[in-house]
Amino acid sequence: WIEKGTSPRVINFNENTGMKTNACMGIQIDKYNLVWVSTTNGLYRISASNRLSEKGKKLNLKEFFSSDIDKSSFVKGYFTDDGLTDNDFSAFCSVKSPVTNNLYFAGTRGMISFNPEQVQINPRVNKIQLTGFRIFEKDYPLDTSITQKKHITLNYNQKFISFEFDLTYYNDFPGKSQFAFQMVGFDKDWIYSGNRRFARYTNLSPGDYLFRVKGTNEDGVWGKEIAYVHIIINPPFWQTYWFYAFCVIAILVSIFLTIRYREFKFRAENKLLEEKVHLRTQEIAEINETLTRKNRDITDSINYARRIQQSILPKENELKRYFPESFIIYQPKDIVSGDFYWIQKILNETPEKFTIQIAVADCTGHGVPGALMSMIGIDKLNEAVSNFISPGNILEYMNISVKTALRQSANEELQTRDGMDIALLAITMHKYSSHVMVEYAGANRPLWFFDSEGQLHEIKPDKVAIAGFTREEQTFHTHTFHLNKKQRLYLFTDGYADQFGGPHDSKFMIKRFRKFIIELQELPMNEQIQALKKEFHDWKGANEQVDDILIVGIEL
Repeated sequence: WIEKGTSPRVINFNENTGMKTNACMGIQIDKYNLVWVSTTNGLYRISASNRLSEKGKKLNLKEFFSSDIDKSSFVKGYFTDDGLTDNDFSAFCSVKSPVTNNLYFAGTRGMISFNPEQVQINPRVNKIQLTGFRIFEKDYPLDTSITQKKHITLNYNQKFISFEFDLTYYNDFPGKSQFAFQMVGFDKDWIYSGNRRFARYTNLSPGDYLFRVKGTNEDGVWGKEIAYVHIIINPPFWQTYWFYAFCVIAILVSIFLTIRYREFKFRAENKLLEEKVHLRTQEIAEINETLTRKNRDITDSINYARRIQQSILPKENELKRYFPESFIIYQPKDIVSGDFYWIQKILNETPEKFTIQIAVADCTGHGVPGALMSMIGIDKLNEAVSNFISPGNILEYMNISVKTALRQSANEELQTRDGMDIALLAITMHKYSSHVMVEYAGANRPLWFFDSEGQLHEIKPDKVAIAGFTREEQTFHTHTFHLNKKQRLYLFTDGYADQFGGPHDSKFMIKRFRKFIIELQELPMNEQIQALKKEFHDWKGANEQVDDILIVGIEL
């Protein structure tokens, strides 16, 4: 086909588009551009260019070639029933008269001729109607005839349906009518079925549909009337709105009940937990009360032990009675201390001459164990001075007697290794002399003194302790020297130098302690004690005191 302003278009007409054969014997075109085709099975008129549409208008080629047009409706066949002498035509035996416009086609039984202008198109179309309704290919009983039925309601499992339809009565040429149908809601457009008089649908989803059908007469003229029926396929109950609503309500109720159950369970568990906590609190309170009572008893006992220890220790005024310019810094780590000091006056052969013995000791441990050791040390010092005067001999006696008291001999099964470090001075003074004789013996604790020129000297002790791992036959050396009055001596334990603190949380160390003592020589003895305490407090800061502290300073 060629249309003005368009490119050539080609379309095939064959058995698939309304013809009964694919064998073309002859082709002629009349003055209306209708194509007449003789075949081995009838004569056919193809009227694409001036075919009447449903609205009575002629279709153009653009409409004709659109995909939704049924091409078979543009083909009309003529056969012996229509007045032909034969359906079988000969090849290349057709002609058009240039004068009369008659068409001539020759067949096996003669020739036919006709004027296309005299071939009239029947404009009347019989009424279309539905004639049958089936489900699963079986007739479905209805309360009224399908022809009169306008509404059909089905279940969700009745979704394989088919319809049968036809014209109310046949015209003079039955079998030549064309049909088209559409299931609105499923089909996008009309489906042209040719002369097929049924429509089949499978697996329709639940929903509302409108099935409608229309038809043509033998000349392909579409009727204005449309037969229809409203189809409702009910969904299964689990796809209905009321079921959805029920499910939503059930879910909400389940959530509500679950929350209430968990709240109830939580309250029950919380109540049980509160009861357990209350019981545990009572038990803890009882335990705390017991511990508090026991701690109070222990603390009271230790405080009582402190009073006993303090009653045994000399008073600081006793030292000042012999040496007015002197001080004692005694600061236990706990309530009672493992450090102790001892002062004893010994009369010599003349009233003008006397000896003051002073000891500074550091027992193993601190607190109650150290305090017990200090009691033993004081007791053994008192025993020793009744038999010996020399500091070295006194320490030798203490070594043996403490080891005996603690069962530290080699043949004792229950032996301990506790002991003590001690520095012992014997200062002999004459009422009418400016010189003082000093005797010193030490077990791991040194003696510091300043000469008349202000230089610090250290007398080192014997590097053994009293008792513990020290042998019973251990001897201690007595150092004897003379000093002038106003010279200063210092005895001390290791607690001051071992304290942690400062900017780097380190030990104070003996070197820093020595330097600080030298710096204090510009101060009188009663001010040195305040300076030493302040330095210790500043150095310690927020740290805990690590050991007992004992420092004795004497100005001769």
